[in-house]
Amino acid sequence: MDAKREAILKAAEETFSTFGYKGTSVDKIAKFAKVGKGTIYNYFETKEDILLEIINVIIREMKEKADEVIQPELPVFINFHNAISEILNYREVHALLRTMAKEIDWTGSPLVANALKKIETEAIQYLASLLQQAIKANKIEPCETELTAFLIFKLYIAVVTEWAPQHSLSDDQLAGILENSIMNGLITERQAEENQ
Repeated sequence: MDAKREAILKAAEETFSTFGYKGTSVDKIAKFAKVGKGTIYNYFETKEDILLEIINVIIREMKEKADEVIQPELPVFINFHNAISEILNYREVHALLRTMAKEIDWTGSPLVANALKKIETEAIQYLASLLQQAIKANKIEPCETELTAFLIFKLYIAVVTEWAPQHSLSDDQLAGILENSIMNGLITERQAEENQ
């Protein structure tokens, strides 16, 4: 990647994380990147284009983090749990994503809401692809993969953000809930026998 373009993206991510999308101007990005404002327009037409490029990088990194915890020899539910945990952890620790979530509450910015929605949609599609791979490997029964991924993802978010903090739910307990409440209904008879 071009060094100036990379500096612009890094500066933009830092300023968006600190001041929010609305509180960041192209002038501010240029100042943080130590480039002229015109240089930014050589690479990006608008501030929105900069944010969208950063979102694409975040999505790629999030998927890479999830890929790192997938181990084909492990049961489907463990890989699925590990992937979701990694995605949610990435969202939680990423400064820009935390700022954007707050900004939606403060300003109701449709652009920021759409950017976060894109990340969630990509996460669900990633999880749906894991389910599709498990179906092809005859590890789980055929299902509506995107809907199933959506339901599991939303359930995880609800449990992690609303239930776990009040009930001291451990990561292992959460994995057990996924296995017993959801994945057992999807596992093929042959796979169930292999897991015993």
